[in-house]
Amino acid sequence: MIKAEYYDLESTLKAMRKLWKFSILQGFELQHLAEWQKDFPPRDDDPRYNRYGTWKSSIKYKVEDIAEKVNKVGVPVLSIHGNRDIGILCCSDESKDVKNAKRLIAEAAIIAERVHAKICVFHMWDTNNNNYDLSIQNELINEIAINHPKIQLSVENIPTKLKNYTPYDLVKKFKWITLDLRWVAIYNELNKFFNIKDKIVNIHVRGTLEGTELKLKGAPFTIYEAINLIKNDWNYKGLFTIEPEGGLNKASWEDLVKAISSINNLITNSVIE
Repeated sequence: MIKAEYYDLESTLKAMRKLWKFSILQGFELQHLAEWQKDFPPRDDDPRYNRYGTWKSSIKYKVEDIAEKVNKVGVPVLSIHGNRDIGILCCSDESKDVKNAKRLIAEAAIIAERVHAKICVFHMWDTNNNNYDLSIQNELINEIAINHPKIQLSVENIPTKLKNYTPYDLVKKFKWITLDLRWVAIYNELNKFFNIKDKIVNIHVRGTLEGTELKLKGAPFTIYEAINLIKNDWNYKGLFTIEPEGGLNKASWEDLVKAISSINNLITNSVIE
């Protein structure tokens, strides 16, 4: 067991090395945390953490430093999750915030290139904002994509409060998509995504680890039903990123390995975040 704060990069890399030894994954997804950003504190107000306090105490890293440390670990990173503040900054009325959003998108793409990942994942809107310009997000993604043609800049179907829109309505406007099973379950939109399945490059298999099984509580489908549908009916061949919500909690490393293995019985290209 590795006991450390979520923003401790060295401990994260140590955990990646430990998991890699079990030979049950093809690689990892690494999140570019706001706590590592030197210039401004996190904007994402997560009630689980004191984001400002953790930002003040966290070690700060340049993108080059992060890439160098990851490469030294010697495990494959297949996807980079962009700073979660990007969507909040995109939806701001302040031009400096939008400028910082563009910068953070570019930084994620740079990290991806340096660690030889092919995919970036982004939150491109503010989940608590119900009034913003929909054209800005696509414009920013497209501007960065021109400079990073080998990286698929994908947008995740996070919740929205924008009137008359669902996550599906928003992500379908982008070239590449990351589909999160937790969010698609909340909106009961899984079947809708069949219409744009060719845009999906990453599936976030997110659930709570209970014993040796990953469970999606309150969902209209189980994780295993969703994976079967996506693999067999959609003929999806991209990444599946396994995300145990809340970490191991009371489970052990062995429980996590068994849970991943049970999912691997359905898929062969799994990644963990």
